Amino acid sequence: MFREGLPFTKQMFYYDAVGRLVVVDASVYGSCYRLINVYAPNNHAERIQWYNELHRWFIGDKILILGGDFNCVENKSINKIGGNDAYGDVGGSILSSFQNNYRIVGVGRRRSRVG
Repeated sequence: MFREGLPFTKQMFYYDAVGRLVVVDASVYGSCYRLINVYAPNNHAERIQWYNELHRWFIGDKILILGGDFNCVENKSINKIGGNDAYGDVGGSILSSFQNNYRIVGVGRRRSRVG
């Protein structure tokens, strides 16, 4: 999970029993990070409940790095092509609130604005 030779100290490691969440707290070069990898449920009803429990991992003073498969988008008209269109944005409003409440930045969107 970490590059060989990277001087880091693992402070905490958590993963759930079904493979939907991995969380690692680590210190690297004097900074504390929380790496969160998600695999959100495909089922839209399960996804909402799962997202509503996810935010507890965002609380604290560590630098957050969040990635994975969210199985939804914030806005289907600009973020989605093909696939199941019926529920593609279910949970997107929760992702938006995460971004606003925890100052999370989507790097793909940020890069597209840089030009």
